[in-house]
Amino acid sequence: MNEANIRRLNQLLNRYERYHCYQVILDELEHVLSTSRRNVSIILKNLSDLGWIEWRPSVGRGKASQLIIRNSLSDALLQVLKEELKQGRFQLITRLLELYGVTTVNALALATEEQNDWNEANSELLITHYPWVDSVDPQHTVRHAELHIVRSIYDTLLKQNVEGKLKPSIAHAWQMEGKTLTLWLRPDIQRHDGKRLTASDVVWSLTRLLDDGPVAHLFEQVESITALSLSQIQVVLKRANTLFPYILAMPHASIVCPDIIQFDAKHRYYLGTGPFRLHDWNEEHLVLKRHEHYFAESALLRQITLSHADDTLTHVMSFNRPEGKTETTMLSAFSYLTYNQRAQAGITQEDWHKLFAYLQHFKGQYAPKRAVSGLCSQSEMALISSLSTPQLRGTLVLAEPKWTLPYLQATADWLHQAIRATGLTLQVLELTEISHPESVRAEADLLLIEEVIESPLEYGVYEWLLIASGLRFIFIEHEWLMHHEKIAAAVAADNPVEGLADIEQALYQHKRILPLFAGKEAITKARQVKGIQVKKTGYSDFYQLWIGDPRVVN
Repeated sequence: MNEANIRRLNQLLNRYERYHCYQVILDELEHVLSTSRRNVSIILKNLSDLGWIEWRPSVGRGKASQLIIRNSLSDALLQVLKEELKQGRFQLITRLLELYGVTTVNALALATEEQNDWNEANSELLITHYPWVDSVDPQHTVRHAELHIVRSIYDTLLKQNVEGKLKPSIAHAWQMEGKTLTLWLRPDIQRHDGKRLTASDVVWSLTRLLDDGPVAHLFEQVESITALSLSQIQVVLKRANTLFPYILAMPHASIVCPDIIQFDAKHRYYLGTGPFRLHDWNEEHLVLKRHEHYFAESALLRQITLSHADDTLTHVMSFNRPEGKTETTMLSAFSYLTYNQRAQAGITQEDWHKLFAYLQHFKGQYAPKRAVSGLCSQSEMALISSLSTPQLRGTLVLAEPKWTLPYLQATADWLHQAIRATGLTLQVLELTEISHPESVRAEADLLLIEEVIESPLEYGVYEWLLIASGLRFIFIEHEWLMHHEKIAAAVAADNPVEGLADIEQALYQHKRILPLFAGKEAITKARQVKGIQVKKTGYSDFYQLWIGDPRVVN
């Protein structure tokens, strides 16, 4: 409707001057607006209601009406753009840029500054280039952008400190004895709807993780989950596992409540207890509002709107202001290849073994400081000065996700070049369903992936062995069952780390997995933000974000 109103105002401005009082008849306006007499009346009433024109209709057929145009095209655009920015909507803004070019650019600059100042004064934030969000259900998503929101609207029973050690969260105390984990819940936790969180809510949330989702394998070891009282939970495992409490600190184990807030047919979320609640969610934006009765550290901002603007808006909306305060964290990651022995493969197992051996040595030449022999033994590879390239034949299909970090794209480019140097024909297939690597099992021979390894290392290796994307790509059902039996036996033993290391090394020895590189990337995230964030950059946990004095140069 706003686009139509602006177009109609522009038609009038092409014929009439501002602030001049015109006596016009409807026949003339039909021609100017290229529409019917009935629509003329509707259009002029709409423009008059917006305050863009003054229109006094005539009394009697054939008599003249009075028309005064008050707003310029820039004025109208500014009014519309301010409302769209306030709501975190960008589809119409992109359309207006296409239609009115530099006039929209100038109006958008003013609207952005005004909305930015308003946001700063009211502790609100608009992030214009947040990735698309399809799910905020911790049971079903593994996407970083979605888990970032999950951590803001939900809490876990336990948390980890910077050293990876467990600390209280929803559960203020816990005790592991053999196969039984007992947790005591805080009594003062309010859900987003104001009700108290109960032990039955927690049991319901944990129980749903036993059935489905990309991390279901983490919970296969659970025998039962029961509420012993209003504030006490008991989890019984099939075997003893001292690493299990770490699972309850992962975002996938976030506690969701059975009650659902439905925004439209596609967008809904389970109520949570986190520092933010979901206030609105549709195709254009997602709005987080501060949970005013949060039991722990409150969010510093009152509201955060996450939108996905078109890339063409980046430079139009950018501010020439210095960056605010940031924080830097270290990301521990592990990249590797997994081999899928397909019946219709275009490469023989013998040639795969030759390629495996070649890449195993050649990676030390590409990145000697990052090349590793595995997770449990992350020693640097010895640099090999000369190595003959095997001459291989056939076609190899390599699946990989779309890389967003430059060093990962460089690693993929190196791998592609190394494979083609052997004479193999390489076809690269994009893995679009990141949560379901098995979706390309019938089409691909190899999967290249990098995954974050959680701390501490013994838990990180355990979690990786249970839910790694590469393993879900290669293992069929009976292989999974055997693999999980080995893991369960290892963690029930006196020295779990040793048993897990043996399982990992066996995968390498059987040429199913080729470890490549360790990643310890410094990730810098913004903490101090402006009222509108335009640039594509990392953000700290949303509850930590704060708006500083824009007059202070850091």
